[in-house]
Amino acid sequence: MKRSIFSILFLLAISTALFISGCQVAANQTPQAEITPAGQITAQTIDLVNVTLLNYHLQVSASGLAETFPPGCTGQPPACNRASQGKNLLRIEFNPVDLPQGDMLPYKDLPQGVAVRDNTGTGAGVSYKTYNVTTRTLTLAFEVSKTASSFSLIWPGTNPIPLMPVQQEN
Repeated sequence: MKRSIFSILFLLAISTALFISGCQVAANQTPQAEITPAGQITAQTIDLVNVTLLNYHLQVSASGLAETFPPGCTGQPPACNRASQGKNLLRIEFNPVDLPQGDMLPYKDLPQGVAVRDNTGTGAGVSYKTYNVTTRTLTLAFEVSKTASSFSLIWPGTNPIPLMPVQQEN
């Protein structure tokens, strides 16, 4: 009897650990507003959406649309980039879930095929990427049509991840 209770508890612990550490998409969650490390208010994407970059899990934490990257910048490239005419820059922010303190995310090693797709089926690859060492956040920007109304992140090895970007001030 004790052995079967132990086995059940062991299986429960293993399945819980796999669920927590696995790349999961939590369905039917209501997005909530959030303030990013840069102090911008954005709509949070689906909680617990994870992708993997090498051996690290990244949580999609926020997304936004603006004519500049980073949003609201006024300088010149490479510090400030502008979208082409008729386009916006879709910014997606990722937070590492299991990156050890003191380690740097290998952000230069993005897998081939990271892209976004809009509601018309048009895709766009990564236009810009930044990694903030202080906040440990990776931000990717994609140039997308201003007329697009919804987007999905395409990350190799996962199902398309729906995004709910907020229009940001330019």
